[in-house]
Amino acid sequence: MPKSNKPEPSNLLKSLIKRIDSEPKQAELPPNKLVLPDNKIKTPLINKLINRIEPSKKDVLAKNPFKDIEALRREINPKNQFTFYQQQIKKIKGEVTAPKLLNTSATKKTISFGSMFLFNYDAKLKDELPYWDAYPLVIPFDVAKGGFLGLNLHYLPIYLRIRFLEKLYDFQADETLTDDARLEFSWSMTKGISGLKEAEPCVKHYLSNHVTSRFMLVKPQDWKAICFLPLQQFKKASAGKVWQDSLMKMRK
Repeated sequence: MPKSNKPEPSNLLKSLIKRIDSEPKQAELPPNKLVLPDNKIKTPLINKLINRIEPSKKDVLAKNPFKDIEALRREINPKNQFTFYQQQIKKIKGEVTAPKLLNTSATKKTISFGSMFLFNYDAKLKDELPYWDAYPLVIPFDVAKGGFLGLNLHYLPIYLRIRFLEKLYDFQADETLTDDARLEFSWSMTKGISGLKEAEPCVKHYLSNHVTSRFMLVKPQDWKAICFLPLQQFKKASAGKVWQDSLMKMRK
């Protein structure tokens, strides 16, 4: 009998078929129907199997690691929210890093003013700068030459990030903090308003062609939670040194 030119299933395919054959038979999809005449696999079933053998990104880290924290906050409505967030973030901070968030979360190619974004950045003048943040957590607010201006909250110690964020809520476009909520303000507005000295060390100019990742949009409900995470990665200086310099700028 002449040898068939029909391609043989790959070793991976054979192992998947063998595994399915060993599982309880399903009336709606018998194992012998797994492979179609052209050796293509029925997509829904094979995806489920591959996800069990080789977990996808979403299985490694949920797309929104702050979802349970926010749900619990709404449920118990703690009197001291600062302490509440501290306690909850301690439970996940070892698992949640900036690179992992960017790799496992929904991201976009562009920014929008008044929203909050996390991204990877390679500073153009990194050899001349005293320090810079490789993973900025930024609220963009204006166009600038070659990129945009934004408030990088990482330049403040955590307790000041929260205080600053609460002050910025006065500019909020939507008081319900829905997914579409954003802050409506510009640097010209914040500069002349008493009590927003925290903005001084946070204003940074980011060049679009030095952004080395897509942008992770942080939902408004998660702004406070993400501010508690030590996601900053300052180059050439410690976080303590950066924050000390920021406090000095605020006192001027």
